[in-house]
Amino acid sequence: MKSDTDSVLEQPSAPREKRAINPWMLVVGAVVGGAVLIVVVLVAVAWLSPRRPLTENERRMPDGTVLKIEAVTSGTVHWCEFEGSSSEPWAFWDRRTDTVRDAASGPTTFENSLELKIWMARRAERSSQLLPFDWWGSSSVVNSLGVEVADFNPRHLHIEPTRVFMVDDKRPFPATRREGEQWLVNSSFPAFRTDSGKFRLRVKNTSGDVVAEFDLNHPSPPPFKDWHAEALPVTKTVEGLSVTLQHFQRLSETDRTDRFRPLLKHLGLEAVITENGLTTQDWEFSCHLDDPFGNAVGNAVQFGPKGFTGEPAWRLRLGARRQSDAEFPASETWVLADVPLPSKDSVQFRSDTHTLDGVTFKLALIAGPGHVKYSIPAEPIAQPDNNLAQILTIPVFETPASVKWDRDESTMKIDAEVDFPHVTFEITRQSFGGTALMKARNSQGENVATQQYSIDGRWSYFLKTEPDAKSITLLFIVSRGREFEFFVKPPEASEKKPLP
Repeated sequence: MKSDTDSVLEQPSAPREKRAINPWMLVVGAVVGGAVLIVVVLVAVAWLSPRRPLTENERRMPDGTVLKIEAVTSGTVHWCEFEGSSSEPWAFWDRRTDTVRDAASGPTTFENSLELKIWMARRAERSSQLLPFDWWGSSSVVNSLGVEVADFNPRHLHIEPTRVFMVDDKRPFPATRREGEQWLVNSSFPAFRTDSGKFRLRVKNTSGDVVAEFDLNHPSPPPFKDWHAEALPVTKTVEGLSVTLQHFQRLSETDRTDRFRPLLKHLGLEAVITENGLTTQDWEFSCHLDDPFGNAVGNAVQFGPKGFTGEPAWRLRLGARRQSDAEFPASETWVLADVPLPSKDSVQFRSDTHTLDGVTFKLALIAGPGHVKYSIPAEPIAQPDNNLAQILTIPVFETPASVKWDRDESTMKIDAEVDFPHVTFEITRQSFGGTALMKARNSQGENVATQQYSIDGRWSYFLKTEPDAKSITLLFIVSRGREFEFFVKPPEASEKKPLP
């Protein structure tokens, strides 16, 4: 018998209503999933793909990064085009090209403007991001003589998204970076011998180890002069003045010799000077030393390992000029004898003119001691400036003095209070490179002390005459310089002892 509960029919549960899927969600999901898959694939390709082959100007360094020579430039102005990126390694497609400009070191180092500049960048293996150069100690080139020539003037270029600026710094360069900043470096080399324009570059770390070598082409190989060192002693004669170079050596900074002046830093010369067959000390000399490429080597920067190009001969040029206290020959002197000296507080205007060896002297006036005022013609100017009025307060022969001057469109006005007379004259030169000066003598033929100053292109000399002096002899001198050229063997080692 069935129970009442069994007689109750089981009722099926009501089916749930299904929601329709938004087709745009399927699209978004597919796009997101595809993008993620693409990124994963690109990252895998970037990190797992074989290393790309290096170009001719790239080298893989010991740490796996790539060092690239971005440019090799020469001249006075240098341009470098480089590729850089501030993106992360997987965004390797985000690359850009920039151009930077740099100037050469200038004529203080090189006369011929053939300075070579080598630009370098360092990147990660799979990124164009420019990396630090805190490991860089130096670079050198090997010339065709097999000599290793050191670089100089290293520069650290900081590259930001909106600007590029350079820092002359000591190596190793710091590795600290501003946000978005990258690095490019360069250094310079003197002109040197190449093998048909080819040379080798060595890049070294701070320990001096070579971390990369490149065989490069010089963009403009410098011309070469075949010089040969002369056997010493050797004598050169120019217009009656002879210089016998007896010894050439390198000295330490503290060594000095009185046999030859001035003495270049690190350079010692022993020479005998004669004039018309007689030994003289009336001349003073300037020195210039260069190699066959025009590299100036006679200074502290280039005289030594840095910039030493290994050439077998250097040119030594000595510029000679007669010292101001020497006796000058009559052919170089214009004499105005027994010129009357004005009395106190008075001025005597003059118009004496003479041309000597292309130099024209025009005597304007002689002023007596005391307080004098006068006006003299001046070169016309379009718009006089009130700032032209000046006061010169200087001791004249250790005595207080005052000189005031002012000018208008064409006149110079002088107001002087000096206890000594003075002479004012003009000089006009025509392609003359020597010395022009004035000397004075008293009635007994003795030299009179002078003190020079200039105003508006005019020369003036104060004269230390005796209080009762009535006249003065003026000597206007033009002395042409001499230049001597020697070819010497570069000193190989420093000699610590001074010349005998």
